[in-house]
Amino acid sequence: MKRPVLAPVMAAWIAMAAAGAGLADERGAPDRFEIGIFGGYGRTPAAGASSFLRESASTFYPRIAASDAFTFEPASAVYAGGWCTYFLTPAFGIEAGFGYLRSTARGASEFRLESFRDAAAVVLASGTGQGQMTAVPLCLNIAARLSGDGFAVRASGGLSLFLNSFLGGMTGGVEAIEPVWKSSVGDPPGQVLADEKLDALKVPLTTPDTTWTAIGANFGAGFDVRIVKRVALSVEARYFLCPAKAFAWDWTPGVYPGIAGAIVSWNFTADAASAAGRMTTGLNVNPSFFQVSAGIRFSFPGPTRD
Repeated sequence: MKRPVLAPVMAAWIAMAAAGAGLADERGAPDRFEIGIFGGYGRTPAAGASSFLRESASTFYPRIAASDAFTFEPASAVYAGGWCTYFLTPAFGIEAGFGYLRSTARGASEFRLESFRDAAAVVLASGTGQGQMTAVPLCLNIAARLSGDGFAVRASGGLSLFLNSFLGGMTGGVEAIEPVWKSSVGDPPGQVLADEKLDALKVPLTTPDTTWTAIGANFGAGFDVRIVKRVALSVEARYFLCPAKAFAWDWTPGVYPGIAGAIVSWNFTADAASAAGRMTTGLNVNPSFFQVSAGIRFSFPGPTRD
């Protein structure tokens, strides 16, 4: 998903708020309409984990077990958002707004190859990866506020339409078996299978660059401290809840060297990549996030009665 153009949106938001605040000063009516812009810190849950497991056998290896464990851990993220609230009464109103979170996740993988012929299980390789997620919730809430002399405490919650995207990459391992042939004396002469070389390959994996929408919810609370008439500093904490989505891993075909050096190079074909993908569990990505932010809130009155 392409990054939303936030600068023009924020500029329009500020212009509307400043115009509204000026209008409020002229009319002197009770404040009904508020516009706020916020920025701060966001945190998503761990993107999740997935695994690859395959057991096989060959002529010289009665049992081979290959496995990968893929994990993602979240990193910090920057949050930005804006809210527009109209109060039907001094205490309750309707709120519309949006948020924007762009988050990265650090990935790690561990490959394990077990050869029962050699009676030894060894961790042959580890790898790293990275994921990038964008979440843009569009929200419609019920809002409440309790106002005092120069301050206000507020809370709101409601439905959110999430516009999400995710792209992930990782390095995994897969087993490879290369036959060793020797010449045979016979009629006619030929070659017979003398042994097999067992090794592992480091192979890149990716998830599709996917965008999707989902229905979720949000709820939060905060407080305002007035700095001048109808302009306040505002702090809020909010949780955005969105259903998780599962992504399939795509293994990348290509020619790769063996990790242990037993195999010089091996052609990991498209069919082999497809088979490995079917044996890899999906990666669950959760676009939910928690944010703590600060900003500025403008207020001005609604329509006045003659």
